[in-house]
Amino acid sequence: MSLAQENEVLSTLASINLEASNFYKMAAQTSPTRPLEHAFSNLEHLHRTILMDLVRRIQDNGGQPSLALVETDIVIFDELRRSLDNIDDHFILRLEQAADACLTLIEQALRESRVRTDTKALLLHELSQLRKSYSYMQNLRDIIRNS
Repeated sequence: MSLAQENEVLSTLASINLEASNFYKMAAQTSPTRPLEHAFSNLEHLHRTILMDLVRRIQDNGGQPSLALVETDIVIFDELRRSLDNIDDHFILRLEQAADACLTLIEQALRESRVRTDTKALLLHELSQLRKSYSYMQNLRDIIRNS
């Protein structure tokens, strides 16, 4: 296992979190209500923090992140960008699917032999942080239903 191989795995995870962070930032900026803006800002912060942690680990490994997007996430976030004017239960379901995809990729990275034990500890922390997104999505649902 080399640091370059580990960095490749981490770069994929960083790319997805960059895309998610950019999406939630845009969603917050275009939100029609303050509660939606706040909920999207929380999600943006969560993904941005994970992104920064992953980039820091790649740099600590002597590498530079390669932030090439993963095709499935491009499709999901492109669809969500087009739907920002119609935030409903289907929209939130798609957000949950995007979060599921991100969680799955972290879980796969945890099983990777190319990832060192100390990096797996970081990924476990990021996994627990990412699971918080589901409570934010429930908050989004509540906001939508109460508006």
